[in-house]
Amino acid sequence: MRSLFLKASIAFTLYIGISSCKKGIDEFLEIPPGVSLNEDKVFSSRQQVELYISTGYQFSIPTFFPVRDAAFAGSPSGVVPAQQATIFAGATDEAESSADFVPSQNWNNSDVQPFNILSREDYYFYARYKGIRVATILLERIGEVPDADDDYKKQVRAEAMFLRAINNFEMFKRYGGFQLVNKRLTIEESLSLPRSSVEECVNAIVKDCDSALSLLPAGFPVVAQKGRVNKSAISALKSRTLLYAASPLFNTGTPYLSLGENNALICYGNFSSDRWTKAADAAREAIAIAGSEGFQLLDNPAKRDPAPVNRAVLGNYRESWEIPDNNELILSYKGFGSSGRFGHPWQHVMPSISQFDGFWSGTTVNHRFIKKYTRKLDGSPQQWQSSGNDLVKKYEELDPRFAQTVAFNGSRFSNSQPIIETFQGGIHSSSCKTGAWMKKLVPDALYTGNQIPVISVFRYNELLLNLAEAANESAPTAMAPIEAYTAINRVRLRSGMPALSALLTKDQFRARLQDERAIELAFENYRFWDVRRWLIAENDGVMRGNVLGLRITTLPAGQYRYEEFVLEGRTFNRNLYLHPYDRDEVLKNPKIIQNPGW
Repeated sequence: MRSLFLKASIAFTLYIGISSCKKGIDEFLEIPPGVSLNEDKVFSSRQQVELYISTGYQFSIPTFFPVRDAAFAGSPSGVVPAQQATIFAGATDEAESSADFVPSQNWNNSDVQPFNILSREDYYFYARYKGIRVATILLERIGEVPDADDDYKKQVRAEAMFLRAINNFEMFKRYGGFQLVNKRLTIEESLSLPRSSVEECVNAIVKDCDSALSLLPAGFPVVAQKGRVNKSAISALKSRTLLYAASPLFNTGTPYLSLGENNALICYGNFSSDRWTKAADAAREAIAIAGSEGFQLLDNPAKRDPAPVNRAVLGNYRESWEIPDNNELILSYKGFGSSGRFGHPWQHVMPSISQFDGFWSGTTVNHRFIKKYTRKLDGSPQQWQSSGNDLVKKYEELDPRFAQTVAFNGSRFSNSQPIIETFQGGIHSSSCKTGAWMKKLVPDALYTGNQIPVISVFRYNELLLNLAEAANESAPTAMAPIEAYTAINRVRLRSGMPALSALLTKDQFRARLQDERAIELAFENYRFWDVRRWLIAENDGVMRGNVLGLRITTLPAGQYRYEEFVLEGRTFNRNLYLHPYDRDEVLKNPKIIQNPGW
């Protein structure tokens, strides 16, 4: 059920003085010359505050699904952001977008610059500062609400701190050190506000999370307010923040590119294993809190490796991302209403051919990514050759999550397309650049009626993977610790995969963990950031090198031949590990030091 704070109209957003006309962050953050009558009305009653909180959520909760509304996306010009065309999997080694005009393709040829970064990826940049302004005002004035008791005031403060923290995290993962804002600023202050160091920014996010955890009442929110922050979401944000902070991109004395005396803006300036220890502790805390609030992996033993019924593949894994408000889903984006396959946002994730009723930009799966799926029998790598006549057998042997994620030749996409044909001349082969379509994110039921997208912000499975990674990296021994195996094997077991060998070195476990995250979190906007924080984006076959596809032809007796081919060669320049700051912001504020290489 969508709660009241997610139903507030854009009219109210305009009413409280946060417009989408041409502005920089200085105008989003400045304090008005006098006390706003509209703002006074906001804090005249608890009911009005609830509407105002809704505005904060609208501008603060991230979504990896395309957003068409320029006002909610924070566009300073009022123009619908270009990113609305597709998800960003096509800007990773997961996939290739079926359309060439989408901005994900600009990342593949390094066509990203300070003057286009907001349209190429960070279309929420200005919305974030709107969200921070809402959070700031809530913290300043919630004590004035006449009909609000102390418990309600604590709850609002906790929500505001979380909204500020998640906005700050979204800045941190893109830019490193950013401009920390914890009060309303004058125009003069905002135009001379410098970036803070990575360490200061991470500490600020963690402090807000800890404060919010201490303030938020147990049992909040009630069931009718799904989508509102809970303690599990706060602890999950803390876990993700400390995991990123401990990763090689930031946890180093030698940054990916030098910024000279300003290196503290892009890294800590030294390596410390203690950062991995803190990340492991935060993941343990998040798992414990989530468990106390009823969150857990969806793990029905009968659905770990389900036999196809009428060619429909159902399983724990698919249910975890397809069923709204399931017990694995800690926090989700609730900004979209129910719509059918001809509406938004479905048109920007469905295959872009008439058989799927799609007409925009679908997502075709990189065969390099498919090679990450190991054999379900023993977890060993699948033996792919450059060509072969055993494609059906190859597919059947893979990790059960493969058939729940990818629409491959001979598989089911939905009840309207029960058998996919991506072989040469097949009815689903048009514009399928790689021989396989992404199926994940599109519910089977979409073809029988309207659906609300399930857009995860935090899920329980991520917490286990966070723990596995941090426990391995923080271990004092050369071998991976038992705790890391226990966490990752829980994720694997629920999808019918065997446990990892218990004799892996830390380096071997790291490689398996990175592939496990890629598979488990596929197409949910993790990969774009993971390959950067691990500093592996430049490796051949990740964000540099060839994208592969399969050319599939028919053989007798329902068999198929495959031939591997190179679809595209990609480049990755090292300056792409962090985003450039928007050119206009740098020109207005000389204290914003641009990231290296831009």
